[in-house]
Amino acid sequence: MSAENFDTLQEFRDYPQWIESLIHRDTFNGYLASVNVYSAMKKIARTEGHPAQNDMDAFMDSVEFNFMQNSPTGILQIAAYESLVAANISIEMSGVSVPVSQILGQLKPVVLARANTLYFPNEKATKQDFDIGHGTINRKSVTVEKGFCTILLSADAEEKHNPQVYRKVTFVDESIEYVRVAGFRDVELAGTYRIQCPSFPDLYIDDAYRVVS
Repeated sequence: MSAENFDTLQEFRDYPQWIESLIHRDTFNGYLASVNVYSAMKKIARTEGHPAQNDMDAFMDSVEFNFMQNSPTGILQIAAYESLVAANISIEMSGVSVPVSQILGQLKPVVLARANTLYFPNEKATKQDFDIGHGTINRKSVTVEKGFCTILLSADAEEKHNPQVYRKVTFVDESIEYVRVAGFRDVELAGTYRIQCPSFPDLYIDDAYRVVS
C-alpha cells in the first residue's frame, strides 16, 4: 500500500506484510532430522497396520510443503500437520519410544515461521517519502551553475534522506508536472551539497524538512 493510504508516517512505517513461501522437502526433512523424528516418521509411513500409516505416508510423500497461512492449499496442509500433532502418535525406535506428535507440536512454530515471514516494507520510509506519496511535499526553487546544482542546509534535517531535483513543466492547459532530472543522496547534516544536474529553467528540489536555504 502506498503512503496516501495512511494518515501518519508512523502508520505507514508500521504497515506489515507477509512473505509466504513453500518449504522444499529437503529443507523440511532437515527440520525433522534436527529434532530426531525423521526416521520415526518414515518408519510409521511404512509400517503396515499402524493407525497413522496412511496419513503419515501421504504427508511424507510431499515434494514441497505448503504451510502458507493465506493459501487454501496451505490451510489444508496445516490442518493435516495439526491432525498428526493431535493424534498422540509414538513409535518405538531402538527400544526407545519416540513421541512423534509431541515433537511435531514443538516444531510447528518453526515451520510456520519459515513459510510465513512478517516484514515491514516501509519501515525506513522518510517524511519526504510520505509527503511525496500524499502530494504534499514542499519544494524549493534551485538553479544550476556550471552544470552543478548546489543546495545549502541551514540546519540538520530530522533524518537522512534523498531529495530529488525536478523540472517544473507547465502545459498550455495550465496543468503542471514535476519531472525528475537529478537527485541528492544521504542528505542530513547542515552544510553544502552539490551534484551534477542538467540546466533547465524552473528547477525545484524536495524540501520536506524546510531546511534548504
